[in-house]
Amino acid sequence: MLQKMQLVRGVGITAALALTVVVSGCGGGKGATNYAPYANFEFGQPNYQNTTANRGVFVPTGNSLNNPSSVATNGTKFYIADQGNNRVLGFNQLPTGGTAAADFVIGQPNLTSNGPGFGAGQLSSPTKVSISPDGTRLLIVDSANNRVLIWNTLPTSNTAPDITLGDNLPAVTATSLSTPYGATFAPSALNPKRVIVADTGNNRVLVYNNPTAASPGANYVLGQRDLSAGSMTVTAQNGTSVTATWTGNSANCPQLTPSNTNNCDINTFGVGADTLASPADVWSDGAKLVVADTGNGRVLYFPTVPEKLAATAYTTGNTGGPATFVLGQTNMITRTTTGGGAAGFTQPTGVWRDLGSGNIFVADSGNNRVLAFRTPSSGNGNPAVAVYGQGDFTHVTANDDDQNNIPDTNNGYPQASQRTLFAPAGSVTSGSQVFIPDAGNNRLMVFNIQ
Repeated sequence: MLQKMQLVRGVGITAALALTVVVSGCGGGKGATNYAPYANFEFGQPNYQNTTANRGVFVPTGNSLNNPSSVATNGTKFYIADQGNNRVLGFNQLPTGGTAAADFVIGQPNLTSNGPGFGAGQLSSPTKVSISPDGTRLLIVDSANNRVLIWNTLPTSNTAPDITLGDNLPAVTATSLSTPYGATFAPSALNPKRVIVADTGNNRVLVYNNPTAASPGANYVLGQRDLSAGSMTVTAQNGTSVTATWTGNSANCPQLTPSNTNNCDINTFGVGADTLASPADVWSDGAKLVVADTGNGRVLYFPTVPEKLAATAYTTGNTGGPATFVLGQTNMITRTTTGGGAAGFTQPTGVWRDLGSGNIFVADSGNNRVLAFRTPSSGNGNPAVAVYGQGDFTHVTANDDDQNNIPDTNNGYPQASQRTLFAPAGSVTSGSQVFIPDAGNNRLMVFNIQ
């Protein structure tokens, strides 16, 4: 039996990300053995079976969650983007058990408030938290407010950010954002404060070499022909002079070439190594870059953060280079958005690379699992080497502990377990553990790295 459930991630999710989530599919017979790893502990619920937001009560607390979407840690300080409660929970020490409680909150006046807002000290549907590789800076993607907030020192209370990216204006420009979903610090020797943002609603990734409060504009873009709408007169292969135009935010808008001189339109062009559709997340350590190209059902890998290309007859000089490898598809020009097995995705929404193992973790949200891949060095579409939330690479049903392809219930109510997931939103590794925001079950799950 095939059932479907709509994934809802708070008021800030874009229509492009509100994709259908498959919660029951093929694979295995009824009562099949489940080899899924067991969590070490969970945070946000009174036990492993409960799934309701805020532990089933209306008022949030310091140990409850509503649609968590991201976590970040420097090994000591720990932050959870509690999207449905319009807040980020902060911990002065890394949680080591389910009885932990937040020490402070960002985006709310206290731990029992959860209203959205745009003013000072307020958040609306925060989707991502990220700490700089040196462990000293924090960013929060304030998705419904179309902005990214940056603190130059790790906040331990509801203090104002030092930098705001996103002018909250409708025009597509170097300073605008449209429901961004992910962001990462990406420091380099030349640009130690570089930040990269998944500008989800504009189908692009923006690179800010040195963002400051006085200069919050992106330097160049991935996935689009320019930082804004425009046109360029180019010469086609047959020698004809053609003027090509673009909107600055169309999905899958490939770069101009002698053989591609047409206007940009998602209905005309296919995907490529330089196109994006609703990218939901980015990860970087400053050297490498991983992008969750959610709308194209794939993850793009750049062995080095792409540099800004020089202006030519076919490039504006405001774009970066193409990806080198792809996960989730067999090549750069294939687009399958309902993949499965060991090598396919359905709505990949969160990406993380563990520096110890070198593995890339992908929150395969639509398949209710998190997959781990070896970092690709050759070939495309390589299979995963580990899975969390399912007992094998075939099963995809949410909260299916007995692996019979039907979500588990108790007296008619959804029931989770110590080894199931429902629409996981991301992952972060710290030491020997992987922390997974289990968004559909309103909890954070902590596993040993497989």
